[in-house]
Amino acid sequence: MKARHTRLKSLRDEIVKAGEARQYALAYLVLHRDFEPALTGEPALVATGDLPKSLLTALTSLGDAEKDLADKERTVTAKKAALDTAKAALDDHTKNSGTRLRQEMKDKPVPSAPAPAPAPASAERKK
Repeated sequence: MKARHTRLKSLRDEIVKAGEARQYALAYLVLHRDFEPALTGEPALVATGDLPKSLLTALTSLGDAEKDLADKERTVTAKKAALDTAKAALDDHTKNSGTRLRQEMKDKPVPSAPAPAPAPASAERKK
């Protein structure tokens, strides 16, 4: 693999030099006679047998994962909004609960003390 890559790099450099020297016919000849067969020859650099199927599977998985992520982000946003509402209610309760309690107590009449219970009849008999 490494030797093939080195060969392709040297052919590429040869094509670039020929192009810079305006020797377009030589660049074309090297490209089609040497470079292309070295690039597409055996062994294949990438096995292409299952590539389309693997790519489609990967893209489908990516789409599903992105959809799942979007759903979870919406859930997080909703939960954050609910948390903010609960925090605001807690802050309001903490801040105003004493005042509300005093107002409720002020509005309610104070019950009078109950009358003392009569002494039991058995207590009078003991005398």
